[in-house]
Amino acid sequence: MRPLIAAALLGMVSSLATAQIDTREQRLIDHARYCLVNDIIIGSLNAGARVDQARISCRAAELGLAFIGEKSSQPSIEALAGLRRYVLDGALGESYSCYVLSRGDKVLNLLKKLNPQKEHEACETEVTRRAAELGLNAKDVNIGSVCAAPGDVSSWVKDMSAAVAAHRQCNPQDW
Repeated sequence: MRPLIAAALLGMVSSLATAQIDTREQRLIDHARYCLVNDIIIGSLNAGARVDQARISCRAAELGLAFIGEKSSQPSIEALAGLRRYVLDGALGESYSCYVLSRGDKVLNLLKKLNPQKEHEACETEVTRRAAELGLNAKDVNIGSVCAAPGDVSSWVKDMSAAVAAHRQCNPQDW
């Protein structure tokens, strides 16, 4: 009887430990995404718009992307797919494409399930909320430089599908 009780207690403790790890990982992923989006928003301010630097708790797009992209857990893969709603251009876009290619079908299947129009609308809502947190009006931010256009997302996913099918990978030295 005692071994059975011990096993049950061990199982409960193990479940709690896993839940804590999952919660911690999700908090870290959320923070990485928060830093990435802040950086994109601050870089997309319209002429004349200013933000009080004291309101910016984190601004690190590349670091946020790297944290999410390097992990291979399911929450990280889901977060990686969810980043497609944003305009990821330049080096950030190249790195994002490389992370997607490195995860292949795991992330591509999630990307194909996204509704680009709904993702765009969710991005606009998020940017409006985040702008207010930063002491800005929504009109201070060039939404088109933050939120990816639905057609661009669909086209990108189509191109990435072909690249994954062709087993294309990025040179590890390039990113």
